[in-house]
Amino acid sequence: MICCLECPAALKETYGPFKDATYMLYTSKSMAEYAQTKPLQTALDEKWSYSSGTTNIIARIVRDKTGGTLASTKNYFNKGLFNKLGMVSAVVEADSSGSFVGSSYMFATARDWARFGLFIKNDGVWKGERILPEGWVAYSTTPTPKAPMGKYGAQFWLNAGDKENPTNRTYPSLPADLAYLSGFNDQVVAIIPSKDLVVVRLGVTHDNSWSNETFVKNVIDAIDE
Repeated sequence: MICCLECPAALKETYGPFKDATYMLYTSKSMAEYAQTKPLQTALDEKWSYSSGTTNIIARIVRDKTGGTLASTKNYFNKGLFNKLGMVSAVVEADSSGSFVGSSYMFATARDWARFGLFIKNDGVWKGERILPEGWVAYSTTPTPKAPMGKYGAQFWLNAGDKENPTNRTYPSLPADLAYLSGFNDQVVAIIPSKDLVVVRLGVTHDNSWSNETFVKNVIDAIDE
């Protein structure tokens, strides 16, 4: 998907010539295997860092657990999720080894991203059918202890804030229960259960001229009027 699990791996999340993330995405046959070559910096659960490599390892595990081929994984996603949600536009690209790129390269229309956001807002239930196990969304949107400002759970960015000072959070003007997918060039799927709201922004912003915080706040204010 768009975001990554917490991991203390030594893979550097830097995008540029001869950098780890760029090398993984553009030159490695198996992104998961490339990420696995990077040694851990600390013992597990002692440090948090954003790591797209970890997400690609997870994607490889999913492939191995759903038949071991690209075709079997695609069938698993389509039958188990996309078709049920009506996400007919969703496409997830694979690397040369036949494993989906979990960290990047999922494409869908804004409406279909909104369907996914609504699915998460509704606790993994769609049209009365429970698709995700009970408690999965709660787990995914609970801050991992080492993430500063309660800003990350399991594959979701969060806005929970510090335990001692919840007002100290990434987006102070937005609700603390915000969970979101943060995409390239300020694309976002913002999920706010307390407002019964999902906001999607697809676009390309190469500078600081766009603020997702302001955008989502304006939507909330318009609805609350």
